[in-house]
Formats: sequence, structure tokens, C-alpha cells
Amino acid sequence: MTDYRLGPLEREHLPILQQWRNADWAREHVREVRYLSMTDQERWWDGDGHWYLMGVYDEDHLVGVGGLMYPDWVNRHAELSILAPEYEAEVEGGNLILTYAFDHLNLHRVTAECYTEDREQLIEELGFTQEGKRRQALFRDGRWRDTTIWAKLASDA
Repeated sequence: MTDYRLGPLEREHLPILQQWRNADWAREHVREVRYLSMTDQERWWDGDGHWYLMGVYDEDHLVGVGGLMYPDWVNRHAELSILAPEYEAEVEGGNLILTYAFDHLNLHRVTAECYTEDREQLIEELGFTQEGKRRQALFRDGRWRDTTIWAKLASDA
């Protein structure tokens, strides 16, 4: 069994993050529909959008990226983000992020929005409960798609 851990992202990771983000296997799982250039990645890095993201590591090798997006510290909730080429790294990374969210940040609730059924399988495996559906909320590949909203409470963990 692989021993995964969370760790910081470094500027040197931008090329692999760009590669993953633009890969066919990832495009169905992200909100942004455009391909990201290295300039886009550098602008993101130089802004404040990455401060809640972390790397998922297998020993010292970066195998995924994830984090807690759009944190609301008053209501103690955030949205889970997880992306890795291998499903096992997504599951293990997601579980590590949830442990961090509930045990260290004292969040009450973590949400996720899914754009595909296979992403729903991952989120369900992480212990989330489906709360609803957003009808025709996403336009991809020339058609409207529904998305599903999921949540996990600290009491569920």
C-alpha cells in the first residue's frame, strides 16, 4: 500500500499542474473549459488562488493536487478540490484533505460539485451525501449538463 501525504506546492510544479489540468482525463472534472497556458498558470500562482491548495505526495513524488476552495471561515465550510491521474491518489488525497479540514481547520462542512457520474463515484467513496442537482448548469461539448451538489459534515467523518 502506498503511503500518501499532503505537502506544499512549489512554483516548479506549475508545468505538471498545467499538464494535468489540460489532460483529457481531467477536463470533465474541472469548471474551467479553456485550456490553460503556462502564462495562465503563472498568473494563478502569482495571485492568491493557490493558497488553499496542496500537493498529494507518494513519498517525495507529486501524484496529485487538491485543497479547500472558497473557504467561509464564519460558517466553517469550504469546497473540496482533488485532481490526480490515478484514482487511488484521488481517494487517498481526498481523505487526507478531509481529515485536515475537519480535524485541523475545524470546518463544519465540506461540499463538492460533480460534473460526471465517475466523479460522483469518487465523492461518494469519500463519504459525501448528495444534496441536490443543478439542472443544465454546465455547457460542455455542445450540450447542457446537470451537475450534482454533495456535502460531508464533520459529524459524518
